[in-house]
Amino acid sequence: MANHDFPVPRIEGLLHRLYGPLRFRRRFRQYGAGAFVSPFATVTGMEAIAIGPGSSVGRRSLLTVTPDPAGADSRIDIGRHTYIGRGCTLSACG
Repeated sequence: MANHDFPVPRIEGLLHRLYGPLRFRRRFRQYGAGAFVSPFATVTGMEAIAIGPGSSVGRRSLLTVTPDPAGADSRIDIGRHTYIGRGCTLSACG
């Protein structure tokens, strides 16, 4: 098997099952069925991030949405069955 984090290592999967739904489903703008965000990823501005069904965000990834001072709509939309690899950065500002 290649050296990447899919399928999810046991401890990461266990942490996600224990607190992922509580932490993520209520705070993200959308959190699709079967979506996975590593507990070791950093996410800011969850209320402006949508994650589609079956999508995955790997460990040490950074998702951040910063409100635009001019009032423009800032958001990140991750589609269905998308894999954001380990250590990736996605950011939005206006």
